[in-house]
Amino acid sequence: MQQGEQLQAESKTYRFDPKNIAPPQVQQKLWALLKWRDGIYRSVTNLIDSVPGLESLIDNLGESLDTCKFLSHLAFAFTRGTSPAHRCIHNLGSMVVGERDTRL
Repeated sequence: MQQGEQLQAESKTYRFDPKNIAPPQVQQKLWALLKWRDGIYRSVTNLIDSVPGLESLIDNLGESLDTCKFLSHLAFAFTRGTSPAHRCIHNLGSMVVGERDTRL
């Protein structure tokens, strides 16, 4: 995590120049960020693969959350968001799926 915090701190010092969108300095920082992100992704993927059945469980959970969000959007559209119950379900579905996507 220290590497991620360091990359974030360095990104705050960068000043954007529209005439020079990707100078070598920025390319190097982006490459370092992508390598760091890929390392974390591989670690998580290897951990998930090492637990039997966890990958399919996560896939099923994701599909269920997406279905819940779709249905809540559909109900929200048909009722025009007038029902408090539909608004609650819609907001909950959006929040859960948004949080899941953020964590992934």
